[in-house]
Amino acid sequence: MTDPSTDAALYTAQIGRLTDQIMTRINTLDATTKRMEATLADHETRLRANTDAATSYKVWTGLMTGGGLAGLIALIKSLFP
Repeated sequence: MTDPSTDAALYTAQIGRLTDQIMTRINTLDATTKRMEATLADHETRLRANTDAATSYKVWTGLMTGGGLAGLIALIKSLFP
């Protein structure tokens, strides 16, 4: 038979190691989540910038190819949202 105090000490040590492993995994997941959120924000910013550039290009192309009054109205609308 084993000593109950020895068993308790072993169980306590195992629970302590398990707790450390769980906390390490939680911290790793938290860091990964923060990196993914930053990447997502960067992608959204790039997408918005590309959308703005495409819209401006379409307006200027319309004006240059003889869009006339409709092109001028589109330009004014783009300047004053």
